[in-house]
Amino acid sequence: MNRFCFLWIIGMLMGAIGMVSCSDDDDEIEYVYESSPTTLDGSWHLISASYGIQGVQDYKAGEITLTFDDANKTLKVENRKKISFLDSGTYRYRTTTEKKRVHTYDEEEVEYSVIFIEVPGENEVKYTYDFRYGMLVLDGGLASDGPGYYLKKILHEGID
Repeated sequence: MNRFCFLWIIGMLMGAIGMVSCSDDDDEIEYVYESSPTTLDGSWHLISASYGIQGVQDYKAGEITLTFDDANKTLKVENRKKISFLDSGTYRYRTTTEKKRVHTYDEEEVEYSVIFIEVPGENEVKYTYDFRYGMLVLDGGLASDGPGYYLKKILHEGID
C-alpha cells in the first residue's frame, strides 16, 4: 500500500510539472517570414534596431508591427513596446527614388529609395530603405549614429 501511494504521489507531481512547463508555450505564436521580400506592401515585424553608440536592441515577434498598404499609401503601426519609433496609429506615406553622390574614387552616383511618413504635428519622417538579408532595412540617419531598423515580412502565422 505504501508503495502504491508513493507511485501515485510521484505521478501527480510529474503531471503537475508537465502542465506548468507547457503553459507558457501556448501564448507564443509562430510566424513564417518571406525569405526575399521586394515590396513594402504587407505586414512586418521589427526584429532588431541599431541605435549607433547606444548599441543594438532585439525585439520579439509582435512587439512592433508595421503594415504597409501600398494601394492606399497608409502605414499602420502597432508599437506595443513603446520604443522611440513611431507611436501606434495609422500614417500616410509616400516613396521616392533619389540619386546620391557616393564618395568613391570616381564620385559615383547611386540611386536609393526613400520613404516619407507623415506624422501629425511634425514634419515628415524620412528613412532610406532597401531589402537585404531577407529583411526591410529602414535607415533613419547617418550610418554611424542614426537608428537602423530591421524588419521581417510576415507571410502567415505558423501552425503549432
